Amino acid sequence: MWFFTPKIRMEKLYRIMVVDDEPEILELFQLHIKREDIDVITFSSPNAALAALRKEYWDVLVTDIMMPEMDGFSLIHHAAHIEQKIPCIVITAYGTDEVLKKALESDCFGYLHKPFDWNYVNLLVDKAIKASRRLRRQSGKTWNLQAKKY
Repeated sequence: MWFFTPKIRMEKLYRIMVVDDEPEILELFQLHIKREDIDVITFSSPNAALAALRKEYWDVLVTDIMMPEMDGFSLIHHAAHIEQKIPCIVITAYGTDEVLKKALESDCFGYLHKPFDWNYVNLLVDKAIKASRRLRRQSGKTWNLQAKKY
């Protein structure tokens, strides 16, 4: 006798914003972030990402450094004025000492070099989510769950 057990749909608990001007990179992040409780939302435009940061709650910001509209460090700078406690991870294909120094000066949580080691990406994202929750608890920051659906 066969029994059908319906799959229970797990609500997405964590929201990750990925910003890159390359559609292939955005697709890869959606495919390779493994946890079912993470909602990966992608943006090809830094300005669209900033607009979303103003309206919604986010746990982690992952951004490319080199983009035509605005560089990733400018995006991080603007995001800090909107949402003070969001861990930022930068993506680059240019792993120079200057880029690493600027990432450290921008208080980035992590640094990813293309091509990606997806095991490392998932580990870094998990750590960034934990840091985000810890920072929010420490700051006493709350968000209106009725106004925003997560």
